Amino acid sequence: MVDLESLTSTSETFTLLLIFLIMAILTVAAARTKTLRSFQFEMFVFALVLFSAEVPRVLDTLGLIDASSYEDFGLEVHSASMVVLVAFVALRVYSFQRPGQAFLAPSGVDQKIASAVKSILEAQMGVSAARAVAFYFDPNIAVFDPKGYTKMLGKTFMGGAGPLVRLMVSELCSQFAVPHEDGMDLESCIKQVRKKGATSTDPGAG
Repeated sequence: MVDLESLTSTSETFTLLLIFLIMAILTVAAARTKTLRSFQFEMFVFALVLFSAEVPRVLDTLGLIDASSYEDFGLEVHSASMVVLVAFVALRVYSFQRPGQAFLAPSGVDQKIASAVKSILEAQMGVSAARAVAFYFDPNIAVFDPKGYTKMLGKTFMGGAGPLVRLMVSELCSQFAVPHEDGMDLESCIKQVRKKGATSTDPGAG
Protein backbone atom coordinates (compact mmCIF):
# COMPACT_ATOMS: atom_id res chain seq x y z
CA MET A 1 0.00 0.00 0.00
CA VAL A 2 1.34 3.41 -1.01
CA ASP A 3 2.23 5.72 1.87
CA LEU A 4 0.51 8.94 0.77
CA GLU A 5 2.40 11.09 3.26
CA SER A 6 5.76 9.72 2.11
CA LEU A 7 4.79 10.19 -1.54
CA THR A 8 3.72 13.77 -0.89
CA SER A 9 6.94 14.50 0.97
CA THR A 10 9.08 13.05 -1.84
CA SER A 11 7.11 14.95 -4.48
CA GLU A 12 7.36 18.27 -2.66
CA THR A 13 11.08 17.79 -2.00
CA PHE A 14 11.62 17.16 -5.71
CA THR A 15 9.53 20.25 -6.51
CA LEU A 16 11.61 22.36 -4.13
CA LEU A 17 14.85 21.19 -5.73
CA LEU A 18 13.50 22.00 -9.21
CA ILE A 19 12.41 25.46 -8.08
CA PHE A 20 15.87 26.25 -6.73
CA LEU A 21 17.53 24.80 -9.84
CA ILE A 22 15.38 26.85 -12.21
CA MET A 23 15.93 29.97 -10.12
CA ALA A 24 19.70 29.40 -10.18
CA ILE A 25 19.71 28.94 -13.97
CA LEU A 26 17.67 32.09 -14.56
CA THR A 27 19.82 34.08 -12.12
CA VAL A 28 23.01 33.11 -13.95
CA ALA A 29 21.41 33.81 -17.36
CA ALA A 30 20.19 37.23 -16.23
CA ALA A 31 23.56 38.09 -14.67
CA ARG A 32 25.43 37.21 -17.85
CA THR A 33 23.38 39.61 -19.97
CA LYS A 34 24.33 42.49 -17.65
CA THR A 35 21.29 44.51 -18.70
CA LEU A 36 17.77 44.97 -17.35
CA ARG A 37 16.32 45.05 -20.87
CA SER A 38 16.96 41.43 -21.79
CA PHE A 39 14.49 38.58 -22.13
CA GLN A 40 16.51 36.66 -19.52
CA PHE A 41 16.14 39.38 -16.91
CA GLU A 42 12.39 39.62 -17.49
CA MET A 43 12.08 35.86 -17.02
CA PHE A 44 14.16 36.18 -13.85
CA VAL A 45 11.77 38.80 -12.42
CA PHE A 46 8.75 36.64 -13.15
CA ALA A 47 10.43 33.56 -11.65
CA LEU A 48 11.45 35.55 -8.57
CA VAL A 49 7.85 36.51 -7.86
CA LEU A 50 6.69 32.93 -8.37
CA PHE A 51 9.60 31.67 -6.25
CA SER A 52 8.55 33.85 -3.31
CA ALA A 53 5.08 32.33 -3.43
CA GLU A 54 5.96 28.67 -3.99
CA VAL A 55 8.88 28.10 -1.64
CA PRO A 56 7.02 28.92 1.62
CA ARG A 57 4.13 26.71 0.51
CA VAL A 58 6.41 23.75 -0.19
CA LEU A 59 8.33 24.25 3.06
CA ASP A 60 5.02 24.34 4.94
CA THR A 61 3.91 21.09 3.29
CA LEU A 62 7.18 19.48 4.34
CA GLY A 63 6.61 20.70 7.90
CA LEU A 64 9.75 22.82 7.94
CA ILE A 65 7.90 26.08 8.63
CA ASP A 66 4.44 27.18 9.68
CA ALA A 67 3.03 29.21 6.79
CA SER A 68 -0.58 29.32 7.99
CA SER A 69 -0.38 33.10 8.34
CA TYR A 70 1.19 33.30 4.90
CA GLU A 71 -1.74 31.86 2.92
CA ASP A 72 -3.45 35.13 2.04
CA PHE A 73 -0.15 36.78 1.19
CA GLY A 74 0.80 33.75 -0.91
CA LEU A 75 -2.36 34.12 -2.97
CA GLU A 76 -1.57 37.80 -3.49
CA VAL A 77 1.95 36.94 -4.64
CA HIS A 78 0.56 34.36 -7.05
CA SER A 79 -1.80 36.98 -8.43
CA ALA A 80 1.08 39.42 -8.75
CA SER A 81 3.15 36.84 -10.64
CA MET A 82 0.30 36.37 -13.12
CA VAL A 83 0.09 40.14 -13.65
CA VAL A 84 3.85 40.26 -14.24
CA LEU A 85 3.60 37.37 -16.71
CA VAL A 86 0.72 38.97 -18.64
CA ALA A 87 2.59 42.30 -18.80
CA PHE A 88 5.78 40.55 -19.87
CA VAL A 89 4.05 38.60 -22.66
CA ALA A 90 2.07 41.66 -23.82
CA LEU A 91 5.18 43.83 -24.08
CA ARG A 92 7.13 41.13 -25.87
CA VAL A 93 4.33 40.46 -28.37
CA TYR A 94 4.00 44.18 -28.99
CA SER A 95 7.73 44.54 -29.55
CA PHE A 96 7.60 41.56 -31.93
CA GLN A 97 4.81 43.16 -33.97
CA ARG A 98 6.47 46.57 -33.88
CA PRO A 99 10.19 45.92 -33.28
CA GLY A 100 12.07 48.82 -31.79
CA GLN A 101 8.87 50.62 -30.77
CA ALA A 102 7.94 48.93 -27.48
CA PHE A 103 10.99 50.07 -25.56
CA LEU A 104 12.04 53.24 -27.35
CA ALA A 105 15.24 54.90 -26.32
CA PRO A 106 15.10 58.55 -25.31
CA SER A 107 14.59 60.96 -28.18
CA GLY A 108 17.61 62.22 -30.07
CA VAL A 109 20.72 60.36 -31.07
CA ASP A 110 20.01 57.33 -28.85
CA GLN A 111 16.70 56.69 -30.58
CA LYS A 112 18.37 57.11 -33.98
CA ILE A 113 21.02 54.53 -33.02
CA ALA A 114 18.36 52.02 -31.93
CA SER A 115 16.41 52.57 -35.16
CA ALA A 116 19.60 52.18 -37.19
CA VAL A 117 20.45 48.89 -35.43
CA LYS A 118 16.94 47.61 -36.16
CA SER A 119 17.21 48.64 -39.82
CA ILE A 120 20.61 46.98 -40.21
CA LEU A 121 19.30 43.71 -38.74
CA GLU A 122 16.29 43.79 -41.07
CA ALA A 123 18.48 44.50 -44.10
CA GLN A 124 20.87 41.64 -43.31
CA MET A 125 18.49 39.03 -41.88
CA GLY A 126 15.10 39.89 -43.31
CA VAL A 127 12.20 41.45 -41.43
CA SER A 128 10.89 38.22 -39.84
CA ALA A 129 14.29 37.07 -38.54
CA ALA A 130 15.11 40.59 -37.30
CA ARG A 131 11.81 40.67 -35.40
CA ALA A 132 12.65 37.34 -33.79
CA VAL A 133 16.01 38.71 -32.65
CA ALA A 134 14.36 41.91 -31.36
CA PHE A 135 11.86 39.78 -29.41
CA TYR A 136 14.71 38.43 -27.28
CA PHE A 137 17.20 41.30 -27.54
CA ASP A 138 15.71 44.79 -27.56
CA PRO A 139 17.72 46.90 -30.08
CA ASN A 140 17.94 49.61 -27.42
CA ILE A 141 20.31 47.36 -25.48
CA ALA A 142 22.86 48.17 -28.18
CA VAL A 143 22.56 51.84 -27.21
CA PHE A 144 22.93 51.50 -23.46
CA ASP A 145 25.03 48.33 -23.24
CA PRO A 146 26.71 47.65 -26.62
CA LYS A 147 29.20 45.22 -25.08
CA GLY A 148 26.38 43.19 -23.55
CA TYR A 149 24.45 43.29 -26.84
CA THR A 150 27.50 42.01 -28.70
CA LYS A 151 27.87 39.15 -26.21
CA MET A 152 24.22 38.19 -26.58
CA LEU A 153 24.54 38.11 -30.37
CA GLY A 154 27.69 36.01 -29.98
CA LYS A 155 25.93 33.44 -27.80
CA THR A 156 23.02 33.28 -30.24
CA PHE A 157 24.80 33.27 -33.61
CA MET A 158 28.22 31.97 -32.53
CA GLY A 159 30.72 32.57 -35.36
CA GLY A 160 28.10 34.37 -37.43
CA ALA A 161 27.91 37.22 -34.91
CA GLY A 162 31.36 38.60 -35.77
CA PRO A 163 30.59 39.59 -39.38
CA LEU A 164 27.17 40.90 -38.32
CA VAL A 165 28.65 43.14 -35.62
CA ARG A 166 31.42 44.37 -37.94
CA LEU A 167 28.84 45.27 -40.57
CA MET A 168 26.74 46.98 -37.90
CA VAL A 169 29.75 49.06 -36.83
CA SER A 170 30.55 49.98 -40.42
CA GLU A 171 26.96 50.99 -41.18
CA LEU A 172 26.54 53.00 -37.98
CA CYS A 173 29.80 54.88 -38.54
CA SER A 174 28.76 55.62 -42.10
CA GLN A 175 25.22 56.73 -41.23
CA PHE A 176 26.35 59.00 -38.41
CA ALA A 177 29.48 60.29 -40.16
CA VAL A 178 31.84 58.90 -37.54
CA PRO A 179 35.39 57.82 -38.53
CA HIS A 180 35.52 54.04 -38.91
CA GLU A 181 38.74 52.55 -37.61
CA ASP A 182 39.89 49.01 -38.37
CA GLY A 183 38.98 46.66 -35.56
CA MET A 184 36.53 49.11 -34.00
CA ASP A 185 33.99 47.31 -31.83
CA LEU A 186 30.33 48.21 -31.37
CA GLU A 187 30.94 49.82 -27.99
CA SER A 188 33.60 52.18 -29.34
CA CYS A 189 31.49 53.02 -32.38
CA ILE A 190 28.40 53.91 -30.33
CA LYS A 191 30.50 55.89 -27.86
CA GLN A 192 31.78 57.98 -30.77
CA VAL A 193 28.27 58.46 -32.14
CA ARG A 194 26.87 59.49 -28.76
CA LYS A 195 29.87 61.74 -28.12
CA LYS A 196 29.20 63.50 -31.38
CA GLY A 197 25.62 63.83 -30.11
CA ALA A 198 24.55 66.80 -32.14
CA THR A 199 24.98 64.99 -35.47
CA SER A 200 22.44 66.06 -38.04
CA THR A 201 22.81 62.88 -40.10
CA ASP A 202 19.52 61.04 -40.27
CA PRO A 203 19.92 57.25 -40.64
CA GLY A 204 18.60 56.10 -43.95
CA ALA A 205 18.83 59.51 -45.56
CA GLY A 206 20.71 59.94 -48.78
